[in-house]
Amino acid sequence: MAQIIAGDKFSIKEFPFEDEVHDLADFIVAHPEILGAEVTILARELQVPTAAGQKRIDFLAFDTENNQIDIVELKKAFADEKVLLQTLRYSNWIRNNPDTVRYHVKKEGVNINPEEIDTDSIKVIIVAPKISRTLAELCQYITAFDFEFIELQRFKDANDKVYAITDRLEVETIQPTPPTWQDTYDLSWYKQHAVRDQQISDLENAISALTGICDENAWDLRARYVKWSVRFQTTGGRNAFLIHVRKTQSHHLSFCLGEDFDLSKFPIPEKLKKSFHHKKGSRWWKTDLAVDELKSMVPLMEISYQNVMK
Repeated sequence: MAQIIAGDKFSIKEFPFEDEVHDLADFIVAHPEILGAEVTILARELQVPTAAGQKRIDFLAFDTENNQIDIVELKKAFADEKVLLQTLRYSNWIRNNPDTVRYHVKKEGVNINPEEIDTDSIKVIIVAPKISRTLAELCQYITAFDFEFIELQRFKDANDKVYAITDRLEVETIQPTPPTWQDTYDLSWYKQHAVRDQQISDLENAISALTGICDENAWDLRARYVKWSVRFQTTGGRNAFLIHVRKTQSHHLSFCLGEDFDLSKFPIPEKLKKSFHHKKGSRWWKTDLAVDELKSMVPLMEISYQNVMK
């Protein structure tokens, strides 16, 4: 990633993006972590038909942490309210054409069963050097989709070294009311959607055990059911650990331990250490869910909880 400026050691000047299609998009491809550590770019300049004619989505991406489809809209200068209608058209098309997402997930080799993708969960990510606060405030009333706003500025010093600064624009959010057509996710929903009885039993026992552990340790976490995961979240919606629900195989359990966590030095059984998988640059560490081993993982849960409470 391009470096963040600290102090005034070098004389730097603004190095604006020339256009969205090439300069800004190329910069995002070179530094995908701008979108998030768990976000994988699936397609670039994806052509979609809309009521306004043939348009293109700058990036179609997928967030493996939240099992969420991401639509990325780039602006080289100022992103104003005009962006809203444009991105809503894209989001609506993607929601009505879920096989497009499944195709690209499979094509890019993303580690998720395409049939377990929550096609109702879509987030629009707007990236621009400056974003209208009015746009951000309007978007909070669009309850069908999530929105994220990333202000990205680029600079260059006298030695042609490039720097970038990112800032996520925050606005006061409202609690959305689920639309009447949206499913309510719970154990019954999983059973109705081909999750085997043994997996249902394992999931129920795991949720009960994890809830008990949270209560015993006075962690302010609550279980939230979504389409194919159960997330133990803070009041603000940050995930400390989560269960990835699977239909026929062992569920997965992920912990927010941080990208630099050194599991080898942690005092848990070697068998558990060997069961973990970690993608470089990711905050998340994944293992197969085993209810009888959850007590041994409490120290990992503690670290995950502290990480999201910082």
